[in-house]
Amino acid sequence: MTIKIGSLLTEYADAPLGIDTRRPRLSWKLEYEERGQLQTAYRVLVAANPRELEQDKGDMWDSGRIESGQSVHVHYEGSPLASGAHYYWKVRVWDKQNVPSEWSRASSWSMGPLDQADWLAKWIGLEVPHSDEYRPVAYLRKPLDIGKPVKRAIVHATALGLYRLFIGGRCRSAFRSIRPLPFVSRGLRARWKSAPGLTNSRPCYRGMIRRISALMT
Repeated sequence: MTIKIGSLLTEYADAPLGIDTRRPRLSWKLEYEERGQLQTAYRVLVAANPRELEQDKGDMWDSGRIESGQSVHVHYEGSPLASGAHYYWKVRVWDKQNVPSEWSRASSWSMGPLDQADWLAKWIGLEVPHSDEYRPVAYLRKPLDIGKPVKRAIVHATALGLYRLFIGGRCRSAFRSIRPLPFVSRGLRARWKSAPGLTNSRPCYRGMIRRISALMT
């Protein structure tokens, strides 16, 4: 075996949460045991269940053997991806002697909301005041009671201005921008009490929107 597969990246990130493209770009790093060696072909498997991947099956996408040295920006070309779903993938390659590598370790990614209809939540915010006096900071708290054991949960959030998202009293994400912000996804654990603190760098009203998806055990 002359080629080993290193880290797997999806959209430039290791196991990202909440990506918003329907054709994510997959990349992998190669380690060569001998000088002058190179990749001549690859095969990618993507599955909705990690057990499928363990059996070398890709129920979402099996690229088959592709004669190519490409190892970056390989576009996903499988079945349509669903909002909020989690996917697992791995790859193997062939060297210039046509010797296959071992399968890489499995990696994963999760999807964020892809369609406008996925955003069913209402804005969490303060009523617009009837004066020109602006308050620099707004602190909003939303306790949640799921009522069932949770295996995995993700919060999708965005806000106007500068904001920090606290979950269980701990800061999970922070953004500093006066431009419109894309949503960010963060994994949640344990108790369901989240509180975003919003701060504006210039006088305008604040607003935030969140969506939480949970997988029950």
